[in-house]
Amino acid sequence: MRYRRPGSGGGGGIRVCSEELQTAVVRFKKRFSWSILHPFLHVDLVSTAHIADKEYFDRLQQALQDYDCVLYEMVTSRENLKNRKDPTFANKLKSLIGFSILGFIQKQMANILSLDYQLDCLDYGNKKWQHADLDFETSEQLQNMS
Repeated sequence: MRYRRPGSGGGGGIRVCSEELQTAVVRFKKRFSWSILHPFLHVDLVSTAHIADKEYFDRLQQALQDYDCVLYEMVTSRENLKNRKDPTFANKLKSLIGFSILGFIQKQMANILSLDYQLDCLDYGNKKWQHADLDFETSEQLQNMS
């Protein structure tokens, strides 16, 4: 992740005209010689920010629309994950701020800086989006074991 100021050079000789937050996308490719129709499989790792301006999240959401599947990290309760297909899922996520002190801090930082918070802007209820992290209960169990 980097912050570019106006007038600084962007990648490929492009001049940045306004301030912008830049996050990376790294592509890993694997060739399957036995597959004629789809000889390559690729996985993109897309870095994101927890707080940014709405435009950043809108561009990110648009960029992720073309993916077959989006795996995301988020420690949340099993109950929330079970109810992921519920149409009110996105609203429930927004109300999880009190669930985690980190979420609360991130939300407050966004407010203080006049920015937006990812849970308020991204569509985690999208059918292509799949949770790929520990649930809260499992995380808590693992922490208590050590």
